[in-house]
Amino acid sequence: MKKSIPSLFIKIAPETRCFSIKRSLLRLVGYEIGHDVRVCSSARFLGAGHIILKEGTWIGHESMLVSTSLISVGAKVDIAPKVYIGTGTHIVDPVGKERLDRVFPKMWLLKMESGSAPAAYSCREPESAVKASSPPEP
Repeated sequence: MKKSIPSLFIKIAPETRCFSIKRSLLRLVGYEIGHDVRVCSSARFLGAGHIILKEGTWIGHESMLVSTSLISVGAKVDIAPKVYIGTGTHIVDPVGKERLDRVFPKMWLLKMESGSAPAAYSCREPESAVKASSPPEP
């Protein structure tokens, strides 16, 4: 409930306007949002984890950030439209007898370094870092 009311106000705001109001609402939820972070209204933030967006970051149209532990995005990162960034806490074991929902003993972390730019329709997995010099992936 704590996250749903600010999320509703973000969704009804103009897509690429009212960035200071959106930043304030995301801070109200408990996320660490830097100065001049710009979030499109269609971007979605889900999960019980923590999200850090450092100064000058752009979150594109229909992007989705799902955090069960920590997502840290560096300064001046340009996240293109429809990018999925998510963390998880389970091991995927398609071959063995292990269940997919077995809890892994350590939390996953996803970090994007300052100056990186993930491309549209890209997906970032836990335990990965996106370097500033990384070429966009389709």
